[in-house]
Amino acid sequence: MRRKFLLQKSRQLIRENQELGIENSRHFRLEFEGNPTRMDVMELLYWYSEQMTYRLLSHSEEPFLAFRNCLQDIRELGFDNSLKRHFGISEKELFQSL
Repeated sequence: MRRKFLLQKSRQLIRENQELGIENSRHFRLEFEGNPTRMDVMELLYWYSEQMTYRLLSHSEEPFLAFRNCLQDIRELGFDNSLKRHFGISEKELFQSL
């Protein structure tokens, strides 16, 4: 099920990149053919984490201070509440924005 989701998401991202005229990085293949290797999965996870970080930081006027404070508050508030407090976005909204 996760593999199907990742394939659908990668196809969507490919279409969006093509519509925007963005070239794919030579370090990352957005779509897998056949069974993905461990390297494919690692590159995909890296790409998603990078995109989530960019999207998260775009929700604050002082992104690095907000990020630091968010990390410091995770233990006390939990991940979702810390995101809401410092960036005004929930965990679910962040994942859906990708």
